[in-house]
Amino acid sequence: MNPNSPSKLLIFDVDGTLLLNGTIVRDTFFHAFRHATGFDAKNSKIAFMGMTDRGIFRILLQLSGVNGDFEILFNVFEKEFFQRLSEVYPNDPGPYLLKGVPELLATLSQRDDIALVLGTGNIQSTCRIKLDKFNLNRYFPVGGFGGDYEQREDVITAAIEASNEYYNWCGNSEDIWVIGDTPKDVDAGKANGTKVLAVASGFVDKDELINTDADAILDDLSDLEQVLNILGV
Repeated sequence: MNPNSPSKLLIFDVDGTLLLNGTIVRDTFFHAFRHATGFDAKNSKIAFMGMTDRGIFRILLQLSGVNGDFEILFNVFEKEFFQRLSEVYPNDPGPYLLKGVPELLATLSQRDDIALVLGTGNIQSTCRIKLDKFNLNRYFPVGGFGGDYEQREDVITAAIEASNEYYNWCGNSEDIWVIGDTPKDVDAGKANGTKVLAVASGFVDKDELINTDADAILDDLSDLEQVLNILGV
């Protein structure tokens, strides 16, 4: 361990872990998909939770039977998704922070020995819109994002690599915690050798999280002392 680097790396999911969006993000996603492909997917039964935006886009293309170059279509989608969400999200009344999040991030950010990182299925540009609404971008200078990878485990790998560069992180996997709300978050962390704190504050029941390999499971992040004790900070 480099003496100038943090001793603990905390990788946070966003949707269902830090905040909930109401319907605005899903509606905007489908708007952008229609803009890029001409196909209306709003009645799709696809579940977004735990997936990456890039992965969702791939599945919707397959379901809709749309042909075309994936990267070109995704680029058009991404630009429209960002543009539209930047217009509607800041003033939408639906999104809100989950219990304990402001207090937890404010406390962790004061510690020089802790690095805060994002590990989210969101495209980075749209993720930043969400966090900006609640003034949370200041806590997360880097991360791994679902606009770059289809698989969740690759997002976590990217988050760790970004930490290596930005924070000079060179610690061990046992000093990394992934904090998320779905079994996919748990699996992604475990695929990278990290510990995982699962929270039942999103759309997955606690009983389902109990059946994962999570190292700890909580209803939410509201008990600051309990969360800090679990994370060992």
